[in-house]
Amino acid sequence: MPTLRFRLGRIPVEIELFHFIGAAMLGINQSRGDKGLLWVLLWILVVVVSVLAHEIGHAVALARYRRPAAITLHGLGGVTTHAGGLSSVQNIVVHLAGPVPMLLLVGLPARYWYGSFNSEFLFRLAYDLYQINFWWSIINLMPVWPLDGGQVLASITQLRSRHGNMPLVHWVSITVAIIGGGWALAVNRDNGYIFLFGLLLAVQNFMKLRGSRVSFLHPGYEGSLAHGGGARPRPEPRDRGDGPGRRPRPEREPKPPKPVKAKPAERLARGFSLLARGDTDAARVEAEMVRSGRPSPEHRALAGEIIAWSFLQERNVPKARAALVEIGDRVYVSKCLVAALEITGADEERGVHAVAVALIDEPEGPAKRQVIDYVGRRELGVQLAERLLSLPNGQGFEAAVRLASVLGECGRREQASKVQVLLFGG
Repeated sequence: MPTLRFRLGRIPVEIELFHFIGAAMLGINQSRGDKGLLWVLLWILVVVVSVLAHEIGHAVALARYRRPAAITLHGLGGVTTHAGGLSSVQNIVVHLAGPVPMLLLVGLPARYWYGSFNSEFLFRLAYDLYQINFWWSIINLMPVWPLDGGQVLASITQLRSRHGNMPLVHWVSITVAIIGGGWALAVNRDNGYIFLFGLLLAVQNFMKLRGSRVSFLHPGYEGSLAHGGGARPRPEPRDRGDGPGRRPRPEREPKPPKPVKAKPAERLARGFSLLARGDTDAARVEAEMVRSGRPSPEHRALAGEIIAWSFLQERNVPKARAALVEIGDRVYVSKCLVAALEITGADEERGVHAVAVALIDEPEGPAKRQVIDYVGRRELGVQLAERLLSLPNGQGFEAAVRLASVLGECGRREQASKVQVLLFGG
């Protein structure tokens, strides 16, 4: 689909066509009157800028934890993806960093200022800023999964238990969505779309509790960061020729450009991006550049993971296992990598189960994409989807949805289609 792509500093941004269409549909009621088209265009501009600013808040918080981020605006919302996992506390901070600043810095001031303008244009601008950044931020902070507030609630439950308490999260979400949607409709009958939105959220959470394969809304933070870039080839050694009787010196070659300095987190993001493109040699170069410095234990472990994944892509299992052994602190090792190596063992079914558990338990990060890519290479995508969908309480549904998406992105469309049939029928 047509997509606008640009960068804000180091943050790559993509805005899909459907985001503009969705914003226009929400603002269509402003099209009445002689200036209707102008007010709709103003509404679209405010929506796009506000949602982008919201996602930038997430990206800034991720940068605080040295997690390079990428932003995509799609449909009626956006998503910020990143490389590397986050702790529960870090997840809470990242999810709050989007709606809270927009509410305090834009929504509240616009709430008190929009009525003070004599200019119709300024009034409309301030009122749109108020509607989007005040009310949308409040709705987003509600403890309703999969909104930011629901993600915060899920992370809070993980502070007490590693696996969290998703049934509790879903029941709280159902209650808040029904009460909130009903209250909005009771206050103003024009809030029917809010009531419908709350109803859809409540139904989705109830379906999750029942283990249903139905999903109405975007699952939220998913995916891994994909940066461009590559590694410069090393220059070949030259025979300079020394003294009489030897071969004449060849013409002096220009010195190769010095490699661009980059922070470990940036090199790791490029390394995982190169893996996604199948450039295993360049990915290893980026990882080795990280390990040659003085990286933190977590960055060293991620560099080792990139090397291990690159050898797995090349079907060199012994070297992949050796790369895993070289990682000093196993605390930072991805479960997805360990599970992928289990698939190479004698008990393939046990390995698939390990991958399913890793996709459920492990925080979001590039390792999830890598393990799905590896499963697809071994033609095990459908078997993994069946295992995910067999898990109780529907806890594997989101992972199965992402499985189908990533399989399609990796060019394994036949497996992706079969997984979609398992998910939605057909």
